[in-house]
Amino acid sequence: PPPPPPTGTYFVDVSDATSETEWECFLKKGFSGGVVRAWHSYGAFDNNAPASLAAAVKAGIPQSKLDAYLFPCPTKSPETQVLGTVSGLKGSSYTRIWFDIETDPSTGCGWDSDHSKNCEFLSGLVQVAKKAGVSAGVYGSKVMWSGIMGDSCTVASDLPLWYPEYPGDGTRNCERFEPFGGWTKAYAHQYDDHLDGCSSADVSVIC
Repeated sequence: PPPPPPTGTYFVDVSDATSETEWECFLKKGFSGGVVRAWHSYGAFDNNAPASLAAAVKAGIPQSKLDAYLFPCPTKSPETQVLGTVSGLKGSSYTRIWFDIETDPSTGCGWDSDHSKNCEFLSGLVQVAKKAGVSAGVYGSKVMWSGIMGDSCTVASDLPLWYPEYPGDGTRNCERFEPFGGWTKAYAHQYDDHLDGCSSADVSVIC
C-alpha cells in the first residue's frame, strides 16, 4: 500500500464536479489533498470524477494526495461496484478508494436489518478491491458502524479508517477518537462538513 501522507496534512472531499480554479482555492486555504466521489449511492459511476481528478492535478495536487470514494448500494454486488469504479477511473490520478459506510439515501439501496449480512457485503467490497490490486479504506463513524455493521464486525480493520466527527469547538486532531470495528486508531478525521470561501466541500486532517 502507498505510504500515508505526513501528519497534519489537510484535505477536502467533494461530491460535485470540481474545477481547477476550485482546487486552487482549496490549496490557497491550506488543503493539499482531495477525495472525489466516484460512485453514487444509487449504484452507478460518477462521471464527474475523472475530470475533477484531472483538474486537481492541473491545480498542482500530486496523485499521492488524491483519492476517490465509493458510496455503495448494498443491494448491488460488490464486484459490480468496485470494478465499475476502477474501470471508470482508468487513466485517472488517484491512490486509494474509500468505502463510504453510512445510511444510504437512495431508493432500493438501504442496508439490511441483519448486521451480519451487511458485514458480509463489506467483506466482499474489501476482497474485490484486494483482488483488483486497489488500495482501499473505510469512511465511517462509530454510531453508523454500530447501527449498520454491528459492534462485532471487524472485517475491514486492516484498512485505514477515515471517520467523521464534528466537535463544533474547532478541534481538528484525532485525540477524541473512540475505537470501533476493530480499529484502535484512525487514519484521518473529517472535522467539518463545510468550507467557507471555496466551493462546497467537507474538510479533514490526517491523524
